[in-house]
Amino acid sequence: MRIFYFQLFWLLAGTQVFGVPGAAEQLQTLAKAPDNFERAAALEQLAHDTPKTQLPQLLEAAHGLKRHFGEQALQVILSHWATKDPQTAFEATQKLPGGLWQRESSMTFFKAWGYHDPQAAFETIAAHRKTGQSAYMLDGFWEGYADKDPLAAFAFWLEQRDRHPEWLSNFDSKCAGRIFNSAMTRAPKQMLDAVLAIKDNRTISESTLLNPLMKNWFEADPEGAIKACAQSAVPHEQKIKLIRALAYSHAVKAQQAPSVTKLIDRLARGHEASSLYHSLFNSIAWSNPADAFDGALKIEASQKRDSALRGVLTSWVQKNPEQALARIGQIEHDDLRAQCTEQFWKTVGYMQSDKALDFIRKIEDPKQQRRALFEYAGSSVYSHNFDIDAFLEKLPDPQERQGVLRTMLKNARYDIFESNQNTKNLKSLRKYALELPPSQEKIQVLTSLLDPRDIKGSLQWINENTQGVQAERLVEYLFSPNRNWHNRENVSFEVYQLLPDGRLRDEVLPYVAQSMALKQPEIVAQWLSEMPASWARNAAYGAYVGALAKNDPQAAIEALQNAPENYVPAGEISDIAFTYASKDPAAALQWSLEIGNDSLRTQALTALANAWGKNDPLLALQTFRALEDEKLSNMGIYNTAINWAQKDPEQARQWVEVNVAQDPKAAAQVTSALMESWVSLDPQAASQWMADLPEGQQRIAAIVGLAQSRELYKSPDAVLEWVMTLPADEKFNYGRHPTDRKTLMTRTLERLKYNDRKALEAFSQRTDISQAERNLATAVLNRE
Repeated sequence: MRIFYFQLFWLLAGTQVFGVPGAAEQLQTLAKAPDNFERAAALEQLAHDTPKTQLPQLLEAAHGLKRHFGEQALQVILSHWATKDPQTAFEATQKLPGGLWQRESSMTFFKAWGYHDPQAAFETIAAHRKTGQSAYMLDGFWEGYADKDPLAAFAFWLEQRDRHPEWLSNFDSKCAGRIFNSAMTRAPKQMLDAVLAIKDNRTISESTLLNPLMKNWFEADPEGAIKACAQSAVPHEQKIKLIRALAYSHAVKAQQAPSVTKLIDRLARGHEASSLYHSLFNSIAWSNPADAFDGALKIEASQKRDSALRGVLTSWVQKNPEQALARIGQIEHDDLRAQCTEQFWKTVGYMQSDKALDFIRKIEDPKQQRRALFEYAGSSVYSHNFDIDAFLEKLPDPQERQGVLRTMLKNARYDIFESNQNTKNLKSLRKYALELPPSQEKIQVLTSLLDPRDIKGSLQWINENTQGVQAERLVEYLFSPNRNWHNRENVSFEVYQLLPDGRLRDEVLPYVAQSMALKQPEIVAQWLSEMPASWARNAAYGAYVGALAKNDPQAAIEALQNAPENYVPAGEISDIAFTYASKDPAAALQWSLEIGNDSLRTQALTALANAWGKNDPLLALQTFRALEDEKLSNMGIYNTAINWAQKDPEQARQWVEVNVAQDPKAAAQVTSALMESWVSLDPQAASQWMADLPEGQQRIAAIVGLAQSRELYKSPDAVLEWVMTLPADEKFNYGRHPTDRKTLMTRTLERLKYNDRKALEAFSQRTDISQAERNLATAVLNRE
């Protein structure tokens, strides 16, 4: 029979008279052959000898065979053509009728193509990634590429994932699993090093890689995987992630647990170790919960044993709660049995078994039954499909029902319902909480059931269901500054209207005005102008003007002109000037100079100079030097220079050297600001520049800037030596404020005392200082 089929095949292939109908006919004949060897050999030869032009018809004819024969034919043909002419073969598959390009065929084809030419294969998959076959193509591709070179495949995967995160991130675990499976027999240690070398800025998490890596490694070589975890030269935190990935692997068997726990005990402590025990025994229990439970019981009484038992029960309760409960009942030690029973019911509560209440009723000991009921009820509020009202109806005893309800209320929090969206239970718990007698406990329960992120909804509920002191306490909770300050910053007008009259409503008012200023400025202005004068109204109007100033200074100025009576602007003046200077500095200067109040005018000019000094310092200096008011001129020059020096100290230094002769006054002011800023950025260069300055006004200005800089806080002893060189009876109109030598020395000595009291004591005893300097140092030393 075998010889007959070979002879038939060679005849057809050799004479080249076998066309498309002949191919289909021969494949149908081969499908009836009882000898799989003959069929496979003949199909393989057909794949070799079929002309390129007849490949689509051959694929269609092969798929026409019944059962698995057609799939086998496709795999054999495509596996061969993936190495011979993959692009032609892939194009031929696209011409097959719907459904003929199946999972196994696409995986086989791209496995072969990925092995021989991964770049071309991947580009083809990427071009067809929106098709339903792309997942199967990727499976085969990564397996084939990894069979050739797993490390190269892994690097290529990371590279392509960075390029196509929106596509390849959906296949992280599958792709990594295919690569790691091939790597385990060839380069497991190198693959682990490659995974651990991934930087934190990648969009892929380590656990996505570590979990499948350790699973494949443990299945292939348990002792090697454990040893690799122990010897990996990575930081402690990363090593714990590695051990956790090993513990999560369901390939770990109960008999291997001692080796893993030994590793955990060696490298982890406290809660970290307990958490790893939980992960390990939870994984073991998926395949053999009874053995895992017995292993956990053998652990010496500790937090780790408790965690191990919880891990086992979490798996066991989901698989077979009756079996788990029966095994717990066999524990001889009373305390341990009670502990495991309590944990069992907590776990059942989380998993929400429909048979839980029936199990509880079978407990003979009344105390144990009551404890189990309460543990179950307290944990059930976390379950997404638990119906509190229906459960309470099953408890006919009023006292028992009340105790269960209190347990639920004690455990419940609003964020429990965030993920499972069980709003019905939240409403029920709020209803039951309102029925509690007035007490501190009732307030605590109600606050735990309010969502501080939904201020409007929570306030509406408070107003509809509570009053008096109870309502005030709940509202205070929602706006507690140390917990929910962001709620004040984003509070809406609707929320403000829901607040009761009082201190809190006044405190929130400025935030309401600020949030509404850009969206509804006319409404805010009208609303605030009609309010009676108060500190809250004035603060709100200031917040409104300040919000306008950051986007439209002209609108903010107009709002100032139409401000309600008794309103006095403050910091918003600076906001207007700073934004105005960025848009139109000349107009901003004119507006600032026209402000009647000296303090507000100074604020405006300071903010103007700050902005101008960053954007156009040369024009700002020229403008401020021309001002007739010496005080305003000096202030403008200084604030311009301080911002200029922060941005470009070298340019500021060059300006000083060019202008010192023609305008020594302005140059000295810029020198003081330059030194104050520059010495913080580059103390060595700034100090050297100051030391090289000739004696005179410019050096004095530099020393004043040094004494007012941050260097004073770092090195007051060095600053003191320079301050002592200043003239004794001269006023220095440089820097932030006019000052003199005594004032600067006093500040420097006080800082020296704060940093090093003994250094100040030594200074006061120096023989090379004057009596006045010694007296000043002694006075600072004795000052409390």
